[in-house]
Amino acid sequence: MCSACSCAAVPPVQGGDAHRSKGLRLVSVVVGTVLAMVNLPRSNCSTGLPVDVFWHACPDLGSLDGHIDALVRALVNVLKEPACRRWNPYAETMAQREFRHRLVAASRGDLIPVDHVKSVQHPMAAEMFEIRWQHVNVTEVVDGKTRHRQAQVRLLHAEPARLGLVALGLHAHEKRVVRGDARATRAAQDREIETAIGVYARALPEWLKRSSTWLDRDTPEV
Repeated sequence: MCSACSCAAVPPVQGGDAHRSKGLRLVSVVVGTVLAMVNLPRSNCSTGLPVDVFWHACPDLGSLDGHIDALVRALVNVLKEPACRRWNPYAETMAQREFRHRLVAASRGDLIPVDHVKSVQHPMAAEMFEIRWQHVNVTEVVDGKTRHRQAQVRLLHAEPARLGLVALGLHAHEKRVVRGDARATRAAQDREIETAIGVYARALPEWLKRSSTWLDRDTPEV
């Protein structure tokens, strides 16, 4: 089991909005129809159906809520990688909740195609998608000056039909945008995708050994 699985649970966001959820599902259906018309893959996470959301490093963890906690920690760790970032308990909790909210929506099939989740365009990543966070608030200190900006965070995951209706998290990363250089930006993205492909090749055989009967299909809290 990965070390992330043994950490304390990420605090859930309280409350919910059934009307908003129905609205998101309607948008998801409309966008999904458009994707089908142009022959683009559609993620399990935007079908309106329950999805088993897993973190690849925890094949022995039999709780969906535990997997979401592990994914949240992996995503937060990505944000903490730059040495210039500054954190306090409030900022970290807000980031955790933002990640968790979207992952729980993914487990309910409520993500909006393209805005929240899109297929990965790579010849070796036919079953791969990315869940997207476009505006995660971070604070940095550079040359003695404090600045506030928004990070773009990605979770690359696979959806192998052999495992059922799943999203198997593979690799979390922060999108690197090279201003004025689309080619360099794409090259950086391809490196992240290749990392996820390598993780997938190593993890899939172990996951294929798993039986669906071991899983506690609890309902993750938002």
